[in-house]
Amino acid sequence: MTTINMGKTYGGQIIDSSKVEYVLTVPATWSDPVKALLVKAAEGAGFGTHRENFNLISEPECAAVYTLNAMQPNNFKARTGDNFIVCNAGTWTVDTNSYKIVNMEPLQLDEIVSGASALCGSIFLDQTFERYIRGVLGDTAIDNMKARSKSRMMRTWVKEIKFIFGNVGDEYIYEVAVPGISDNEKANVEDGYHTIQSNVVQEIFDPIVDKIIDLVEQQVVAVRLIGAPVAAILLVGELSSSEYLRKRLQNTQFGWRSTTLQVLQPHDS
Repeated sequence: MTTINMGKTYGGQIIDSSKVEYVLTVPATWSDPVKALLVKAAEGAGFGTHRENFNLISEPECAAVYTLNAMQPNNFKARTGDNFIVCNAGTWTVDTNSYKIVNMEPLQLDEIVSGASALCGSIFLDQTFERYIRGVLGDTAIDNMKARSKSRMMRTWVKEIKFIFGNVGDEYIYEVAVPGISDNEKANVEDGYHTIQSNVVQEIFDPIVDKIIDLVEQQVVAVRLIGAPVAAILLVGELSSSEYLRKRLQNTQFGWRSTTLQVLQPHDS
Protein backbone atom coordinates (compact mmCIF):
# COMPACT_ATOMS: atom_id res chain seq x y z
CA MET A 1 0.00 0.00 0.00
CA THR A 2 1.48 3.34 -1.05
CA THR A 3 1.44 6.40 1.20
CA ILE A 4 -1.18 7.91 -1.14
CA ASN A 5 -3.50 4.95 -0.63
CA MET A 6 -2.76 4.94 3.09
CA GLY A 7 -3.72 8.60 3.19
CA LYS A 8 -7.03 7.82 1.51
CA THR A 9 -7.71 5.04 4.00
CA TYR A 10 -6.57 6.62 7.26
CA GLY A 11 -6.56 10.33 6.40
CA GLY A 12 -3.68 12.47 5.20
CA GLN A 13 -3.23 14.18 8.55
CA ILE A 14 -2.63 10.91 10.36
CA ILE A 15 -0.09 9.78 7.75
CA ASP A 16 1.72 13.13 7.80
CA SER A 17 2.07 12.99 11.57
CA SER A 18 3.11 9.31 11.69
CA LYS A 19 6.48 7.74 11.12
CA VAL A 20 6.28 5.43 8.11
CA GLU A 21 8.80 2.60 7.99
CA TYR A 22 9.23 0.49 4.87
CA VAL A 23 10.37 -3.13 4.75
CA LEU A 24 11.81 -4.29 1.41
CA THR A 25 12.15 -8.01 0.75
CA VAL A 26 15.10 -9.36 -1.25
CA PRO A 27 15.88 -12.81 -2.67
CA ALA A 28 17.95 -14.99 -0.36
CA THR A 29 20.67 -15.37 -2.99
CA TRP A 30 21.35 -11.64 -3.42
CA SER A 31 24.90 -10.59 -2.61
CA ASP A 32 25.76 -7.56 -0.48
CA PRO A 33 26.76 -5.46 -3.55
CA VAL A 34 23.38 -6.17 -5.17
CA LYS A 35 21.57 -5.27 -1.94
CA ALA A 36 23.59 -2.04 -1.84
CA LEU A 37 22.21 -1.17 -5.30
CA LEU A 38 18.67 -1.66 -4.00
CA VAL A 39 19.41 0.55 -0.99
CA LYS A 40 20.74 3.26 -3.31
CA ALA A 41 17.68 2.99 -5.55
CA ALA A 42 15.28 3.09 -2.59
CA GLU A 43 16.98 6.15 -1.12
CA GLY A 44 16.90 7.81 -4.53
CA ALA A 45 13.18 7.02 -4.85
CA GLY A 46 12.40 8.86 -1.63
CA PHE A 47 12.11 5.98 0.84
CA GLY A 48 14.36 7.83 3.24
CA THR A 49 17.52 6.56 4.93
CA HIS A 50 18.44 2.89 5.18
CA ARG A 51 17.98 1.46 8.71
CA GLU A 52 16.09 4.58 9.75
CA ASN A 53 13.16 4.74 7.34
CA PHE A 54 13.44 1.38 5.63
CA ASN A 55 15.07 -2.02 6.14
CA LEU A 56 15.83 -5.06 4.03
CA ILE A 57 14.72 -8.57 4.92
CA SER A 58 15.30 -11.78 2.97
CA GLU A 59 12.27 -13.39 1.36
CA PRO A 60 12.61 -16.71 3.27
CA GLU A 61 12.96 -14.91 6.61
CA CYS A 62 9.89 -12.82 5.81
CA ALA A 63 7.99 -15.99 4.85
CA ALA A 64 9.11 -17.69 8.07
CA VAL A 65 7.89 -14.83 10.24
CA TYR A 66 4.52 -14.84 8.47
CA THR A 67 4.16 -18.63 8.69
CA LEU A 68 5.08 -18.89 12.36
CA ASN A 69 2.67 -16.11 13.26
CA ALA A 70 -0.14 -17.39 11.02
CA MET A 71 -0.01 -21.02 12.17
CA GLN A 72 0.23 -20.57 15.92
CA PRO A 73 -1.10 -21.84 18.21
CA ASN A 74 -3.48 -24.20 16.40
CA ASN A 75 -1.19 -25.87 13.85
CA PHE A 76 2.28 -25.54 15.29
CA LYS A 77 3.49 -24.39 18.70
CA ALA A 78 6.90 -22.84 18.10
CA ARG A 79 9.26 -22.24 20.99
CA THR A 80 12.46 -20.33 21.55
CA GLY A 81 15.35 -22.54 20.44
CA ASP A 82 13.39 -24.38 17.74
CA ASN A 83 15.14 -24.85 14.40
CA PHE A 84 13.25 -25.08 11.14
CA ILE A 85 13.82 -25.09 7.40
CA VAL A 86 12.08 -22.71 5.01
CA CYS A 87 11.47 -24.18 1.56
CA ASN A 88 10.52 -21.23 -0.65
CA ALA A 89 9.23 -22.94 -3.79
CA GLY A 90 8.86 -19.97 -6.12
CA THR A 91 8.24 -19.43 -9.79
CA TRP A 92 11.80 -19.93 -11.08
CA THR A 93 13.92 -20.87 -8.10
CA VAL A 94 13.49 -22.92 -4.95
CA ASP A 95 15.43 -21.56 -1.98
CA THR A 96 16.04 -23.47 1.25
CA ASN A 97 17.21 -21.70 4.40
CA SER A 98 17.46 -22.77 8.02
CA TYR A 99 16.65 -20.62 11.04
CA LYS A 100 16.64 -20.77 14.81
CA ILE A 101 14.08 -18.92 16.91
CA VAL A 102 16.11 -16.81 19.33
CA ASN A 103 13.14 -14.88 20.69
CA MET A 104 9.36 -15.20 20.49
CA GLU A 105 8.19 -11.75 21.62
CA PRO A 106 9.05 -10.07 19.34
CA LEU A 107 9.83 -12.90 16.95
CA GLN A 108 13.54 -12.94 16.13
CA LEU A 109 15.31 -15.43 13.89
CA ASP A 110 18.94 -16.31 13.20
CA GLU A 111 20.12 -18.19 10.11
CA ILE A 112 22.10 -21.17 11.35
CA VAL A 113 23.58 -22.70 8.16
CA SER A 114 24.15 -21.44 4.63
CA GLY A 115 21.11 -21.61 2.38
CA ALA A 116 20.87 -23.28 -1.00
CA SER A 117 19.03 -22.53 -4.23
CA ALA A 118 18.25 -24.29 -7.50
CA LEU A 119 16.29 -23.69 -10.69
CA CYS A 120 13.40 -26.07 -10.04
CA GLY A 121 10.47 -23.75 -9.43
CA SER A 122 6.87 -23.83 -10.58
CA ILE A 123 7.59 -22.69 -14.15
CA PHE A 124 9.65 -25.82 -14.84
CA LEU A 125 6.52 -27.91 -14.35
CA ASP A 126 4.89 -25.77 -17.05
CA GLN A 127 7.84 -26.34 -19.36
CA THR A 128 7.79 -30.10 -18.72
CA PHE A 129 4.07 -30.18 -19.43
CA GLU A 130 4.58 -28.34 -22.72
CA ARG A 131 7.24 -30.84 -23.76
CA TYR A 132 4.80 -33.63 -22.90
CA ILE A 133 1.89 -32.15 -24.88
CA ARG A 134 4.17 -31.48 -27.85
CA GLY A 135 5.23 -35.12 -27.72
CA VAL A 136 1.59 -36.23 -27.80
CA LEU A 137 0.12 -33.78 -30.32
CA GLY A 138 3.25 -32.85 -32.29
CA ASP A 139 5.16 -29.59 -32.60
CA THR A 140 3.18 -28.51 -35.67
CA ALA A 141 -0.17 -28.73 -33.85
CA ILE A 142 1.10 -26.65 -30.90
CA ASP A 143 2.95 -24.12 -33.06
CA ASN A 144 -0.17 -23.60 -35.20
CA MET A 145 -2.35 -22.91 -32.18
CA LYS A 146 -3.63 -19.35 -31.93
CA ALA A 147 -2.17 -17.42 -29.01
CA ARG A 148 -5.50 -17.37 -27.18
CA SER A 149 -5.95 -21.12 -27.63
CA LYS A 150 -2.48 -21.92 -26.32
CA SER A 151 -3.03 -19.55 -23.40
CA ARG A 152 -6.26 -21.39 -22.55
CA MET A 153 -4.45 -24.73 -22.72
CA MET A 154 -1.81 -23.54 -20.26
CA ARG A 155 -4.44 -22.00 -17.96
CA THR A 156 -6.34 -25.28 -17.71
CA TRP A 157 -3.06 -27.11 -17.05
CA VAL A 158 -2.30 -24.74 -14.17
CA LYS A 159 -5.79 -24.55 -12.66
CA GLU A 160 -7.13 -28.02 -13.35
CA ILE A 161 -4.01 -30.16 -13.02
CA LYS A 162 -0.92 -28.44 -11.62
CA PHE A 163 -2.54 -27.16 -8.43
CA ILE A 164 -5.06 -30.01 -8.12
CA PHE A 165 -2.71 -32.96 -8.45
CA GLY A 166 -2.29 -34.65 -5.08
CA ASN A 167 -5.72 -33.59 -3.81
CA VAL A 168 -7.64 -36.31 -5.64
CA GLY A 169 -7.31 -40.08 -5.94
CA ASP A 170 -4.93 -41.95 -8.23
CA GLU A 171 -7.81 -43.02 -10.47
CA TYR A 172 -8.80 -39.45 -11.29
CA ILE A 173 -8.64 -38.57 -14.99
CA TYR A 174 -7.36 -35.05 -15.72
CA GLU A 175 -8.38 -32.92 -18.68
CA VAL A 176 -6.60 -30.05 -20.39
CA ALA A 177 -8.19 -27.86 -23.03
CA VAL A 178 -6.64 -28.11 -26.51
CA PRO A 179 -8.80 -25.72 -28.58
CA GLY A 180 -8.71 -26.31 -32.32
CA ILE A 181 -7.24 -29.82 -32.08
CA SER A 182 -9.31 -32.44 -33.91
CA ASP A 183 -10.58 -35.55 -32.11
CA ASN A 184 -7.87 -38.18 -32.00
CA GLU A 185 -8.46 -41.38 -30.06
CA LYS A 186 -4.79 -42.33 -30.09
CA ALA A 187 -3.82 -38.94 -28.61
CA ASN A 188 -6.73 -39.01 -26.12
CA VAL A 189 -8.32 -35.89 -27.63
CA GLU A 190 -12.09 -35.49 -27.73
CA ASP A 191 -14.28 -32.38 -27.96
CA GLY A 192 -11.32 -30.06 -27.56
CA TYR A 193 -9.89 -31.75 -24.45
CA HIS A 194 -6.90 -34.03 -23.94
CA THR A 195 -7.22 -36.51 -21.06
CA ILE A 196 -4.21 -37.39 -18.90
CA GLN A 197 -3.84 -40.29 -16.48
CA SER A 198 -2.62 -39.66 -12.94
CA ASN A 199 0.58 -41.66 -13.45
CA VAL A 200 1.47 -39.44 -16.44
CA VAL A 201 0.99 -36.28 -14.37
CA GLN A 202 3.25 -37.81 -11.73
CA GLU A 203 5.94 -38.33 -14.37
CA ILE A 204 5.74 -34.59 -15.12
CA PHE A 205 6.01 -33.69 -11.43
CA ASP A 206 8.60 -36.12 -10.09
CA PRO A 207 11.82 -34.80 -11.72
CA ILE A 208 11.10 -31.30 -10.34
CA VAL A 209 9.88 -32.48 -6.94
CA ASP A 210 12.91 -34.76 -6.59
CA LYS A 211 15.20 -31.72 -6.97
CA ILE A 212 13.24 -29.83 -4.32
CA ILE A 213 13.49 -32.74 -1.90
CA ASP A 214 17.24 -32.94 -2.53
CA LEU A 215 17.58 -29.24 -1.59
CA VAL A 216 15.64 -29.78 1.64
CA GLU A 217 17.68 -32.88 2.43
CA GLN A 218 20.90 -30.87 2.13
CA GLN A 219 19.58 -28.39 4.70
CA VAL A 220 18.44 -31.13 7.09
CA VAL A 221 21.87 -32.77 6.98
CA ALA A 222 23.66 -29.42 7.41
CA VAL A 223 21.54 -28.49 10.44
CA ARG A 224 22.02 -31.87 12.07
CA LEU A 225 25.77 -31.70 11.49
CA ILE A 226 25.92 -28.73 13.89
CA GLY A 227 24.00 -30.77 16.44
CA ALA A 228 20.65 -29.04 15.98
CA PRO A 229 17.34 -30.93 15.61
CA VAL A 230 14.87 -29.78 12.96
CA ALA A 231 11.39 -29.00 14.31
CA ALA A 232 9.58 -28.55 10.98
CA ILE A 233 9.73 -27.60 7.32
CA LEU A 234 7.89 -24.41 6.34
CA LEU A 235 6.67 -24.73 2.74
CA VAL A 236 6.02 -21.33 1.12
CA GLY A 237 6.04 -19.72 -2.32
CA GLU A 238 4.01 -20.23 -5.50
CA LEU A 239 4.37 -24.01 -5.51
CA SER A 240 3.63 -24.34 -1.78
CA SER A 241 -0.06 -24.89 -2.60
CA SER A 242 0.84 -28.16 -4.33
CA GLU A 243 -0.52 -30.96 -2.18
CA TYR A 244 1.62 -33.45 -4.07
CA LEU A 245 4.79 -31.58 -3.11
CA ARG A 246 3.64 -31.35 0.51
CA LYS A 247 2.91 -35.08 0.66
CA ARG A 248 6.25 -36.00 -0.90
CA LEU A 249 8.10 -33.82 1.63
CA GLN A 250 5.96 -35.16 4.49
CA ASN A 251 6.66 -38.79 3.56
CA THR A 252 10.40 -38.39 2.91
CA GLN A 253 12.76 -39.87 5.46
CA PHE A 254 15.53 -37.31 5.77
CA GLY A 255 19.18 -37.90 6.59
CA TRP A 256 20.95 -40.84 8.10
CA ARG A 257 18.40 -40.95 10.93
CA SER A 258 15.68 -41.63 8.35
CA THR A 259 13.08 -39.54 10.14
CA THR A 260 10.09 -37.72 8.69
CA LEU A 261 9.46 -34.07 9.50
CA GLN A 262 6.29 -32.05 9.96
CA VAL A 263 5.57 -29.89 6.91
CA LEU A 264 3.71 -26.64 7.57
CA GLN A 265 1.85 -25.22 4.60
CA PRO A 266 0.24 -21.87 5.50
CA HIS A 267 -2.82 -20.65 3.66
CA ASP A 268 -2.09 -18.06 0.94
CA SER A 269 1.67 -18.37 1.41
